[in-house]
Amino acid sequence: MHVCDAVDGDVATLDEAESKARLAAFGVPRPRGTIARSEDSAVAAAAALGGPVAVKALGIAHKTERKALRLGLRDPCAVRTAAGELMRLADGVLVEEFVADTLVELIVGVSRDPRLGLVLTVGSGGT
Repeated sequence: MHVCDAVDGDVATLDEAESKARLAAFGVPRPRGTIARSEDSAVAAAAALGGPVAVKALGIAHKTERKALRLGLRDPCAVRTAAGELMRLADGVLVEEFVADTLVELIVGVSRDPRLGLVLTVGSGGT
């Protein structure tokens, strides 16, 4: 896949799940995860992943500041509760394996300025 094929021309914003799926096409490592649209499917996704999971509201940027994620969840009841709470903020959640020992977490954004052209934003991300 060519990098230009990874983004549709009319895409305004990619959410975290879409971004990770496109990065995966280029071999960029990322936590395994599944989109869930109900509490039951979130619990099933967590069980399939095994171990602790993160549950994140879909389509919300700056999740830490907006309290739109729950980290290190280990039991089905905690996953169900988190999914229910977060689905009040979004139409689904991303359930993914929780990686506690990350080296670095980044936020990366690209926008098109009418005068400057493409503008790249890179910064530290996460909690």
